[in-house]
Amino acid sequence: MFERVKEILSYYVEGYEITPDSDFMADLKMLSLEIVDFIIDLEKEYGIRIPEKKLAKVKTVQQMIDLVESLKK
Repeated sequence: MFERVKEILSYYVEGYEITPDSDFMADLKMLSLEIVDFIIDLEKEYGIRIPEKKLAKVKTVQQMIDLVESLKK
């Protein structure tokens, strides 16, 4: 799943290495609106709805992957 999430994320960040430990704001310099658009893309890609309450704790790419995987079940 990491490779697909990385592919989607690459539309929003250029010039940064995307790793599972990458922090969306600190490492990838994403703006809030970019993160919202990225989340919408993930919801469409995986046919899920990500609750806002759960997003508050998500800071890294791996945390987002873990959240998406938990919602796909």
